[in-house]
Amino acid sequence: MTGSPDRDQIFTSIQKLNTEIKAIGPEMLELHSEAVYHTSGPEKNRLPADNPLIREVSPDANLVLGFFKNQAGQDFLMVMNKDYTRPANVSITLKNTVKSVQEFRVDLQQWKKLPLRSENGSSIFEILLRAGGGKLLAVQSNGESAVQKKTGRMWNFRLFQNYPNPFNSRTRISFQIDRPGRVLLRIFNLAGKQVATLIDKKIEPGRYDISWNGKNSFGRVVASGIYWASLQTKKAAQVRKLIYLR
Repeated sequence: MTGSPDRDQIFTSIQKLNTEIKAIGPEMLELHSEAVYHTSGPEKNRLPADNPLIREVSPDANLVLGFFKNQAGQDFLMVMNKDYTRPANVSITLKNTVKSVQEFRVDLQQWKKLPLRSENGSSIFEILLRAGGGKLLAVQSNGESAVQKKTGRMWNFRLFQNYPNPFNSRTRISFQIDRPGRVLLRIFNLAGKQVATLIDKKIEPGRYDISWNGKNSFGRVVASGIYWASLQTKKAAQVRKLIYLR
């Protein structure tokens, strides 16, 4: 049975959305949900005025908004277009001015800052959502969360699981550093021999994404097998298991 053009378009959009959500998934594993709202639909599901982050969105937008936080209390926002037939160019006005808003770029597997403008004590930014598409945004405020005030840190020390894993050409290794200092990110084989050094330098607190192409320090492709990514600073260390398949 052949489908209608509209049905085919919706089906294509759902496939694209599933690809996006799958790619965003590893980023969201470290977050906990605060609330979910709709910008249209039944009144009980509408975005209330006392929501934690947003003052207003484009009035014609048909969105699902998911509010999240990480362990350090930083705000994250998942914005999804409920319209599977057409893209949406969305303007979002936050309740306060913020330091930055970053979008997780699925194509690059990296966080990228969005342009911000300030009006009347609010930060405003625009995003383009494809039909049925979604974006994950990280919002860094000018102030401190309760967790940040208690710990004195914006970020927790953490080495995230690489993605994809297993991998056969390239994988992304993400980590967070809670204080400035020298950072070592190295790859070891099962025998404990160092294979590659991805980072060996002093960096500032924050989140970083590093790509490893499965090559050793001499530029040769390593053998298939299990490897360990080791993140080390003066105060802490953590490892993650990587599986490389040629």
